[in-house]
Amino acid sequence: MTRVKEGYTEAWTLALESAAAKAISQEEERKAKQELEKEKSCANALAIDVDQLKKTLLEKEGAVSAAGKLIEDLQVVDTSNTT
Repeated sequence: MTRVKEGYTEAWTLALESAAAKAISQEEERKAKQELEKEKSCANALAIDVDQLKKTLLEKEGAVSAAGKLIEDLQVVDTSNTT
């Protein structure tokens, strides 16, 4: 009878350990999914920031180009007035 009782005790212990391991695994999976969602959200926010910076850079490049053209035009007008 002692052997049977030990067998049941061992089986019960293994079942409890298995249940605990499963619960821990599920909790770790949940945390990993939450972390992944945070990373995705951060990546999306960074992508939006990059797009906004690109747009601003293009606008500034356009303004610099327009200013350069205006300076060239003014220099042409200035040289034609002095001759």
